[in-house]
Amino acid sequence: MTIVVESNAGFEWQRIWKLKAHERTKMLIWRIGANVLPTKERIAQRMSISDTSYSLCNAEARIRSDSISVQSNEDIVKLVLDPPCLGRLQNKAELKDHYSLIMGTTIEAIWNLRNRVLHNGEHINLDAVVNNIESQILEYKLSKEPPDQKPGLKGLVIATLCKLKACAILWALKLAAEESFLRILVEGDARICFDAIHGESSAPWSISSIVSNVNEFRKVFVSCDFCWVGREANFVAHSLAKFAISSPSDLSCNISSLPHVVCDAWKKDLLASAP
Repeated sequence: MTIVVESNAGFEWQRIWKLKAHERTKMLIWRIGANVLPTKERIAQRMSISDTSYSLCNAEARIRSDSISVQSNEDIVKLVLDPPCLGRLQNKAELKDHYSLIMGTTIEAIWNLRNRVLHNGEHINLDAVVNNIESQILEYKLSKEPPDQKPGLKGLVIATLCKLKACAILWALKLAAEESFLRILVEGDARICFDAIHGESSAPWSISSIVSNVNEFRKVFVSCDFCWVGREANFVAHSLAKFAISSPSDLSCNISSLPHVVCDAWKKDLLASAP
């Protein structure tokens, strides 16, 4: 089989293979540029297919915004090779490589999601898609770091725990919103997460999207504050979480019906904070 690729494309084909991304991502971007993906539209050119609508939206595939216009395969390739997010920073090669990796990985995730929806009838879970994109980016970046700079198992465990705690903060906001609370205070011992939420430090990219969601979601409340507390002042929350995980049914309690382990932790906190 011979694939004829147009030579008058608005980009240089070799730039695809020079991308700092997974090889499978490069191949997908090349297939998009060469227009050889097995889409419904392509298959309809060879077979009789009545339904050529797009699997994810059942509409015309176009992306338009003030800064992005994607109306063809060539536009998709250019989106990866020359990501529009950079603006005036196009001369910074490292940053450009980073955004190209994000764009390429995102397009790959969309294509894979399309296939799962079309062929397996999978329901769309955007949170899972975003988490998968972040994991794929992290996987690639770690694979390119020198052996003496890789975080190892301990570093990966810390990164995973940080992400889990960031997700817990976002989940807490969602629970508070469901209860129609207007004023809330979120406490926790995940200093990296709280510093990132407060803008006191840049968020590790593995939790940056979660932190952005937290800062956006907090706007639904009249008042929403975040307070870091040391682990020694957070025993009640840890005890309650452990008890709830081991409980075979939903847990509901108040100050007069606390489980014994939680009540003991609460008393220790009171004694520790006493003057």
